[in-house]
Amino acid sequence: MGLSPADVLGPQGLIARHHAQYEFRPQQLAMADAVAAAIRERRHLVVEAGTGVGKSYGYLVPAILAIGERKSAGAADRLRILISTHTISLQEQLVDKDVPALRRIVPVDFSAVLAKGRGNYLSRRRLANAVQQAHRLWGQEELQELNVLQQWARQTSDGSLADLPRQPSPRLWEEVRSDSGNCMGQECPTYQTCFYYAARQKLKEADLLIVNHALVFSDLALRLQSEHASILPPVDVAVFDEAHTLENVACEHLGLAVSSTQVEYALNRLYQEHTRRGLLAESRFAEQQKYVAECRQQARRYFESLVQQAGLQGAARRVRSPLHVDPPLSSSLTAMAAQVRRVAKQIEEPALAQDYRAAADRCQELANQIEAWQQQKHDGFVYWMEQELGDKPRITLSAAPIEVSSVLATALFATMPTLVMTSATLAVGRQGSFEFFQSRVGCQRAQTLRVGSPFNYRRQARLV
Repeated sequence: MGLSPADVLGPQGLIARHHAQYEFRPQQLAMADAVAAAIRERRHLVVEAGTGVGKSYGYLVPAILAIGERKSAGAADRLRILISTHTISLQEQLVDKDVPALRRIVPVDFSAVLAKGRGNYLSRRRLANAVQQAHRLWGQEELQELNVLQQWARQTSDGSLADLPRQPSPRLWEEVRSDSGNCMGQECPTYQTCFYYAARQKLKEADLLIVNHALVFSDLALRLQSEHASILPPVDVAVFDEAHTLENVACEHLGLAVSSTQVEYALNRLYQEHTRRGLLAESRFAEQQKYVAECRQQARRYFESLVQQAGLQGAARRVRSPLHVDPPLSSSLTAMAAQVRRVAKQIEEPALAQDYRAAADRCQELANQIEAWQQQKHDGFVYWMEQELGDKPRITLSAAPIEVSSVLATALFATMPTLVMTSATLAVGRQGSFEFFQSRVGCQRAQTLRVGSPFNYRRQARLV
């Protein structure tokens, strides 16, 4: 018979034996028992746990015990569990404090890995290209940063941004980070030493994956586009802490947003006339340089026209019907993409040609997004514009699904054996109903549990 949550969290449990000041919380144990049952019976669970319950131990302990039970049973396949948070602070608490503490106390051998988005990792190939094209891309300050990056790349063990002693400029990191749109896969000359693919392999071998909601829904959006594409490996159990944020995060990642600054950045990466830098800086690309200048002018006219047509005077305005701008910016960006692809065919070195193909793909992606927004191609979406004034004004074209429950019901809850959602604020009304939350996220069939705070507010709080 394996350990139970009470054997770890109870008044005479493992934690109490290790910590003389341990305070047993029956609410925490009730939550842990419910999570253990949900994992064992392969069903969904919604838990509201008040402040001070200790939610992280309430789901980590049963998760770790379930992993250990699967291993002790000699099962061929491991039980892989995903823990997702919304805030970085909670993620850091899990990785740096809670998981290491439980590893010391609970007699279960398990591996835990922090999953990061792809853009957090250095691409060795892109770094080499940035060095090779340094005279066309960078100024003096960026050249110094590039030199630091080269030295760091020889020493770092994981190649992630968090391992850098000093953060590089956003523009430089954008040029050297790992990017799904600029990846050669196994054909890449640095594939065997790729930091990102090494991190993915660790995820596949881990028992416990610690991620954030943004990465989970980025993965879900990618899977909806292609059944063969993914960021995260398949999991058996998913736990969402800070679950009250799920609907908003899902809307953000299942929606659409494209801005004037994104277009400007993509064009600047191709060529900046005042600095004479960019991928198309060589004199043999004079024709393409003219295309960049024309496309930049068209982009400015396009966004100015949209603002006028929509009557955008404040920070944001809803756009209830398609807007018509002639000629559309999407056509100019598509033509620009064709020009860059023509250049890519002239580059003999495959690793360098990939940078040009990726730049062309980015122009086409922006064209598709702008066209989808302008023509309001997605049914069931709400469309709006936002304007930010200042030294660098920005116009953002946004769209989001009016409701995400139907998508999550089929793409998330129907495919996951066990999904646990917890937060301090999920139930509403005097009766503490979870119906509103469940309807908004698309999880109609789930066990529910509400445990109050162990704090005695009359004795432990003061109004000032």
